[in-house]
Amino acid sequence: MAKQQTMKAITAKGDCVDDFAPLTVAEEKLRECAAIGEEFKIEGYNGERPTNAKPSNKVRSEFLRYMLLGGCEKTPVHARGISLKGVWIDCENGGLDLNSAIVEMDMSFKDCRFCGDVSFNHSHLQRLEFSGCSFSKTLK
Repeated sequence: MAKQQTMKAITAKGDCVDDFAPLTVAEEKLRECAAIGEEFKIEGYNGERPTNAKPSNKVRSEFLRYMLLGGCEKTPVHARGISLKGVWIDCENGGLDLNSAIVEMDMSFKDCRFCGDVSFNHSHLQRLEFSGCSFSKTLK
């Protein structure tokens, strides 16, 4: 009898937080907040979108994708999902690509700046909210 193989989905860059090292200050804080189900708000957030990227507010799109797909054993994501405020989402390495992804958690973005393409084509999303966000390229 043939042994059945299980196919595992691969993320855009990696399957473990170590694949994203070194993390920015903002990515480390996102990791901490996601594990306990807290909203991640940039330090000094004043209700406005960021005007420039810096280590304290920048999250790479590929790291955000990894987190939205559930992280890994070293980086668990609470059932409450991911909620971001005042984050600069750096999409220079191909954009935030969640095409055909199944995101089994809530996603909330308030006053975030997406610097590149953001795509959810053919995705299955539990809940997605954008409030006060800006997009420098396309949102699909």
